[in-house]
Amino acid sequence: MIVEMVKSSRISESRRLALLQSERSLRAIFEEAGIGVGTANTEGVILSCNPSFYKMLGYSAEELVGKHIRDITYLEDSGGLQSFTDLVSGKIDRYSVDKRYKRKDGELIWVHIVASLVRPHGEEPYTVALIENITERILAQENERKLVQQEKISETRRTESLERDGRFRAVIEAAGIGVSTADLSGKILTANPAWLKMMGYSNDEITSLNFWDFSHPDDIAVDKELFKQLVEGKIPQYAVVKRYYRKTGEPLWCRVTVTMVHNQEEPSYVVKVVENVTERRRAEENEKKLAAEQAARSEAEDSLALLNSVLQHMPAGVAIIDGSGKVLLMNRQLNALSEQSASSSGDASGENSPLLSTLRSAALSNAIEHGEVLEQREIQFTRAEGDKGILRISAAPVYDLKGRIIAAVTTAYDITESRRAEVALRTSEKLASVGRLAATIAHEINNPLESVTNILYLLASSSVVGAEPKKLVEMAQHELARVVHIVRQTLGFYRESTTPVPISLGEVIDDVLGLYSRKIEESNAKVTRYFAQVPAVKAFPGEMRQVFSNLVVNALDAIGNNPKGAISIKVSRSRDWRSPGRTGVRVLISDNGAGIPAEHRKKIFEPFFSTKGEKGTGLGLWVSHGIVQKHGGSIILRSCQNSGRPGTTFSVFIPEETAEASHAA
Repeated sequence: MIVEMVKSSRISESRRLALLQSERSLRAIFEEAGIGVGTANTEGVILSCNPSFYKMLGYSAEELVGKHIRDITYLEDSGGLQSFTDLVSGKIDRYSVDKRYKRKDGELIWVHIVASLVRPHGEEPYTVALIENITERILAQENERKLVQQEKISETRRTESLERDGRFRAVIEAAGIGVSTADLSGKILTANPAWLKMMGYSNDEITSLNFWDFSHPDDIAVDKELFKQLVEGKIPQYAVVKRYYRKTGEPLWCRVTVTMVHNQEEPSYVVKVVENVTERRRAEENEKKLAAEQAARSEAEDSLALLNSVLQHMPAGVAIIDGSGKVLLMNRQLNALSEQSASSSGDASGENSPLLSTLRSAALSNAIEHGEVLEQREIQFTRAEGDKGILRISAAPVYDLKGRIIAAVTTAYDITESRRAEVALRTSEKLASVGRLAATIAHEINNPLESVTNILYLLASSSVVGAEPKKLVEMAQHELARVVHIVRQTLGFYRESTTPVPISLGEVIDDVLGLYSRKIEESNAKVTRYFAQVPAVKAFPGEMRQVFSNLVVNALDAIGNNPKGAISIKVSRSRDWRSPGRTGVRVLISDNGAGIPAEHRKKIFEPFFSTKGEKGTGLGLWVSHGIVQKHGGSIILRSCQNSGRPGTTFSVFIPEETAEASHAA
């Protein structure tokens, strides 16, 4: 028994030693194996790895152990993990697969994996995988496949090229445009029938020619430079429109396209495609000529239209008259003047009006016959308003390109208003002189008046003067007071302060009415005043007297000697109708005269316009309008000519604080 137990113990120790030796051998194989070996649990977590495996992936053993096999598998190959799932579930005993792993540095490698499941007695099962790096094999196979594919493509291209060359030759021979080839020096090698026919050469003749033998001399330098750049590879092709000469010497315009043909990537020969564009070029040149002519014609028409527009809108009348006296051109201003002149002479057409007859005479006798320039001759004519006007006419010859007189240009300018302005200016100067003289006289009279006033006061206060003489003295004092008042009013119209001062418009109007009291009495006019309590306004007193003096005189002239003539003057507090936030004083001066015609109302405040004929200067309302605007106010006209209640009202608004006052402040 003991012997058997000893024997049995020896056998067990021998087996243990044998197993230990086997485990050492397997460990050595695991560590030294030339291919990667690794184990993983059934969840896919790496348990161990040999040096070949972790070096293959660029990790250390510590970094790789614990990773999931999904972490090192390329995303597009993650579908291969299904084989691992089938292995651990017992569906398969082993599997092999080619897939890509992702190294630590991100590089992808191809690996061949053989994996199986190990079920040790009494322990958890795990997987063992042999991993071989087959990247070089895969790349070699891919390169071999590409080479085979490339050879197939090259063969296909060679076949297609031969077929294409055959078709190309057929197309070139039948082409309707010229095609030729040349070597790299420009010497012609071949030419198709269309080229030969176009240039007039035979096949035998062209072999001794080069590209530039039939080019226009002016085009050779540019063509050679482009050909040089093509041969040197600086440009792939070029196209020019140039001139060729046929064998007969006939010039042609051609569009030439030159392309380099390569053989195994080296320049071999050039192909020149020549299209005869002579007819197209001629058509383009004709089209350009037509376009230029059209542009010139359009420019001339625009110039004529501009000239005509200028002539038609000139303030002077203009007419062009030829040598026979025919009016070639007449602008609207002259036509209107001619019609006015014709209507006064009874010629409805205006063609034989006195004005045109005068212009014809000036054109023929001065400008056309003698080549003289007639300048600023003045004639009278009847205007549309029925009054007499003054025209300033002139005439000058018109020459053609050869210096011959072919017509005359005549002008007629209505200078009536300017003449009236001159007359009004002279009248105004006279009135100003009279005003200054009146002010001087009033000033000189004022001193002796004060002495006479004092003497009369002493006489009235004296006890030696009887009752009857005292009555006479009192009457003299009363009349003398009127004289003093008139003198002061006269001085007040002439003297003016340099800045606006507070004034009462009611008092200003009273002064004006006092000044014209004699005229009011003579006209039997009834003057009604409605003066409300209003604030003072800042204004120039003399200018305000001038405004209301003009309006009162106009009202007196409007009612004339009408025994029922009446003038109403109303002064009230008001607001500016254009700007309700501004307050001031409004003066309404109304008369029951005949009223102002509607066509005259728009021009009533224009300079030199008057409804009084020769009696008026046309400056009173224009000056008044300017004075009111200067004070920041407004003047408005309302007039009616109805037979029931005719009359005219002028509304004058003066703000409490005028623009002049604000500026002065």
